[in-house]
Amino acid sequence: MIPMIGQYHASAAGAWAFGVLNGKALFFIRDGASVAGTKIINDGQWHHIAVSIRSGIVYLYVDGALEAQATWGVTPSYNGNIQVGYNAAVESVSNYRDWE
Repeated sequence: MIPMIGQYHASAAGAWAFGVLNGKALFFIRDGASVAGTKIINDGQWHHIAVSIRSGIVYLYVDGALEAQATWGVTPSYNGNIQVGYNAAVESVSNYRDWE
């Protein structure tokens, strides 16, 4: 997976990452599971990607359409900085907004 944003705690349950795998959107929670889209998004066009977690079910949307969903028993961690980009040299994001 090529991560784009996440909280990459090396060993903590609930660490999460969002990125691209095999040209498709992927959301991963450590010790949980992953949910992958079906639409190719590395096609040179802009795409809107969203993840929603409600009542233990993760929903992955691409361009406003539900692409995949999965039931998880692990809640994503919200502790620490959110990292943007692939390597540790990229700055962390300390402020973000979580719309519910």
